[in-house]
Amino acid sequence: VGHIPTQTSPVILQPIFEAFGKVESIRILSQKNCAFINFVRQEDAVRARKMIQNKEILPGTGPIRVGFAREPEEEEPLGRSRHQENAARMAGILAEVNNRPKYTDNDSALERQLIMQQLGYSQSPHVNEIQYSSIMPTVPEFGADRQVRPLRLREIKKGLDNGTLIPEIEAIAQEYYIGNTVVQKIFEYCCQDTKLVLLQRIAPYLAPIGIHKNGTWAIQKIIELAHTEEQVDLICHHLSPFVPLLLLDSIGNYVIQQCLPMGSRNQFIFEAIVENCIMIGQGRFGSRSIRAILASSFVTKKQQAYIASSIIQHSMLLSVNPNGCILINWLLDNLQLLDQVSHVHSHS
Repeated sequence: VGHIPTQTSPVILQPIFEAFGKVESIRILSQKNCAFINFVRQEDAVRARKMIQNKEILPGTGPIRVGFAREPEEEEPLGRSRHQENAARMAGILAEVNNRPKYTDNDSALERQLIMQQLGYSQSPHVNEIQYSSIMPTVPEFGADRQVRPLRLREIKKGLDNGTLIPEIEAIAQEYYIGNTVVQKIFEYCCQDTKLVLLQRIAPYLAPIGIHKNGTWAIQKIIELAHTEEQVDLICHHLSPFVPLLLLDSIGNYVIQQCLPMGSRNQFIFEAIVENCIMIGQGRFGSRSIRAILASSFVTKKQQAYIASSIIQHSMLLSVNPNGCILINWLLDNLQLLDQVSHVHSHS
């Protein structure tokens, strides 16, 4: 491989070429701006050369030249795995994007739009005005005049469980002594107006409560039982800035997944993932929660493509991270979105 930057290392090249098959070794000759990539299988080397010849594989470095140190002994077999086909298609997408006029750093949305078009979907450039928080706020402490009384909580819970206190549910909702299980019962049985009043008080603290091992159950129940537009608005508004932090949390990611059944109102989740794909995708819980979201029946094909466009956009960094590889493998193995690419190209 010729015409590569002098600072290129095997670590950078390996994920690019492993998309075509298993790589045995990579040797860099920095003084000659070239590298030797040795594939285990000859047909993988043939396919790699066909796909990346005269293409820009590293943004801003220009097209590369690819040749064989030793000529192939036979033609490439016709059969190849779906994984390899998808890898080749993804490389084609990246090559086409890289060959277009360059955008500024502030125009990454335009680049995603181009990738979306390659995936067979139209997507208008989106200006995300949400400022995502890097710090999770704390829940305010009780004042001196407010104390939790466990006996009172157990008494209320028992009465709600057996139905004797259901007629008094509105009055109980006005009490200060409410634990997470009692809150769940109140949201299950009280009227929509009372739900809204309680939610208005709780909404600013949905995120920090959502990462608490006990509080998260109440928050998830509140989200599940939010039915009016005003209730859903409150939840979306107060959770939106904390989506990245919640997805990176072992408990908080379930709070975000609970928002998926909101229909089109769940789009704030996908905007956050796309805008923070590298940060979330490289996290242990972040990558797995994105994969779970992508597998949800509440997610549309276009939303899957939207996340896929960001994964493709950041594939180099994700592919060298053990957690990010989970998303790359999802794209290569499980998603039918890349089938759209061949369909689009065959009609172009």
